[in-house]
Amino acid sequence: MTGIRKLLICVLAIIVLGWAPQSYAQFEIEYPNGKLAIEGRIRAAFVKRFYFDNEDKFEDDRFYIHQARMEITGEMYEHYEYEAEIEIRAHDGKLEAKDLRISYEPRTEFSLTVGQFKVPYSRDKLIPVYLQSTIKRPDLTHTFVPGRDRGIMLRLRTMDLKYVLYAGVFSGNGGNKKENDDKGKFLYAARLEMAPLGPIDKEEGDYMLTPELRFLAGANIAFSDDNGPPEEDAEYLRTILGKKTIYGGDVSFKYRGLFLAAEFNHAQFKPDSGAEYKAGGFLLHAGYFIRSLSLEPVIEYDEFNPTDLIEDVTQRSIVFGLNYLPFEHDIKLMANYYYRLKSDSDNENPWKENEIRVLMQVMIR
Repeated sequence: MTGIRKLLICVLAIIVLGWAPQSYAQFEIEYPNGKLAIEGRIRAAFVKRFYFDNEDKFEDDRFYIHQARMEITGEMYEHYEYEAEIEIRAHDGKLEAKDLRISYEPRTEFSLTVGQFKVPYSRDKLIPVYLQSTIKRPDLTHTFVPGRDRGIMLRLRTMDLKYVLYAGVFSGNGGNKKENDDKGKFLYAARLEMAPLGPIDKEEGDYMLTPELRFLAGANIAFSDDNGPPEEDAEYLRTILGKKTIYGGDVSFKYRGLFLAAEFNHAQFKPDSGAEYKAGGFLLHAGYFIRSLSLEPVIEYDEFNPTDLIEDVTQRSIVFGLNYLPFEHDIKLMANYYYRLKSDSDNENPWKENEIRVLMQVMIR
């Protein structure tokens, strides 16, 4: 059976299996002092990789579970909110904590959050992947910028919600850890968001066909002094033994089905021993939602240079996508083609294989 034929069969299987549970249930309890809601999501996918001739096919064409999560959220005593999000890991059946937070909001303009949650950095990283228009995050933001961590965060915003400031202090060595690293120092992060034309939805795509132009501009910075690279499954794969300062900015626009976004991130590394170096890159994203067909064509460019000490190691990718959203994010079918560009050198192959990914998403709520 040819690779293309296998791909078509697998795509059909995902459509049939994923479309079966079209209906969804919602579970919410209200009581005198608040309310509680339970929801979740399943993202089942297939990947087809186009390997180079000199490669071992260690991860050949395969089905996989991209996400299987359950989430409990609630409000109590008017000013308190909480969230507990759990990942069901399909590869070993174990449970893994994601967001575990408590928030206190005495006023619209002020809130304080403690627990484990995403560090306030990067538009792309802060948007949950199930609300994005591509199947997986760009290489620039996947492991380069801060992710989940344990800490405390202050949020200040104007009454009209046009301007928001986040500032937090975190352990600095990722989520699901009992202790800080041996240095015992923290990660400090801040993000400013500005939407002068009015609030904008925190999701990719413009499925509501925003009648008036909306745009969001964000600026963020983070600093940490760490004890070296953590284990492989930690959030921060770009951590070093030494100081790291990372800063970046982003803009996004929505108007009548059109969604445009751009982001850059740049980091300065100062190891306790060895030469200092820089890393960073940028990404561009565009999509348009065709309401009559429930289709969203998408294109994204991702460029990331992991170090300036080595010439010609920049990783460049273009993603071509087509999403079918009959019920917005509740049920959607996604197809992405990842095209890896060659570097400037005469290397025979690009930095990574091209691939096709197809995904079915069903929300449980």
